[in-house]
Amino acid sequence: VRSQMLVPTPPQTVVGRLVDAGTVWLGEDRDLTSDAQISAGIVAALALAKNAQAPSERNKGAPLAVGLEAVRAEYQPTLDDFVMGKLNPKQEATQALKGPLDWDRHWPYPIERYAPVFEVCRALGLPLVALGTNAKDLKTVEASGLAGLDDKAWARLSLPEGPDALADRVKIG
Repeated sequence: VRSQMLVPTPPQTVVGRLVDAGTVWLGEDRDLTSDAQISAGIVAALALAKNAQAPSERNKGAPLAVGLEAVRAEYQPTLDDFVMGKLNPKQEATQALKGPLDWDRHWPYPIERYAPVFEVCRALGLPLVALGTNAKDLKTVEASGLAGLDDKAWARLSLPEGPDALADRVKIG
C-alpha cells in the first residue's frame, strides 16, 4: 500500500489487473447478502474478461474456478453435477444444492446468501471447488490430533510435505 488513503479505481482497471492472477481471494461479511452479489459480479467480470482475451493470452493464467470453504470435499461430485446442469437444472440454485450438500448440517450460514455466486457459476459453466475438509479427516483430528492423519489424509489436504509442512507452526505427535 503506497498511502494511507484509499483511491477509487474503475472496475475495469481492477478486473484487468486480476484476470491473469493465480488466485483471487474474495472475503465476505457473512451477515451481508450484498457481499455475495459483489462476489458474483467480480466472478462474472473475470470470466468475461478471460473469455475476451486472445486464445494465446487466455491460456497463460490459471483457469477460472470458485472455491467454497463451506462445502466439504466429499461433496465435489454434487458441485460438478450442478455446474454441468445435471442437478435439478430448472430449480433455483440454492434449492437445487441445499439438500444434496446437506448444507444446514455443515455450514452455519444460510445457503441463500450465496445464491448469486452459485447462479453465476452455473450460468457461465465455471467450476465450483469444494475446499472444506472431509468429515473423515475432521473426525480423525478431533479424536487424535494431526498425528492421527495417515499419508492418504495428508495427500487429500494438499500438503505434499505432509506433517513436516506444519512442523514450525504446530506441535504434531
